[in-house]
Amino acid sequence: MKIDLGNGNAFEIKANNASEENKYVQSARLNGEVLNQPWFQHSDIAQGGLLELEMGPRANKEWGDKDTSAFGCSDASIMIFFPDLIWNS
Repeated sequence: MKIDLGNGNAFEIKANNASEENKYVQSARLNGEVLNQPWFQHSDIAQGGLLELEMGPRANKEWGDKDTSAFGCSDASIMIFFPDLIWNS
């Protein structure tokens, strides 16, 4: 999926191995960097970027459960959460 942000910028989401069976996030990378939490700030993608998700058949309960620092965040950035990705053809 690609989202046009205007001014020639786009944000793209790729769900590698996504299928009706492989609907759970196993790991993620944002702009080439490992993403260990299921959220990121709006400023991380405001100029465009790539969110790449590795999908699998079971929830990876170890991914995204360690860093909760965003929940105490006091800045004005928007936090974007993505629970389990829902696959559709």
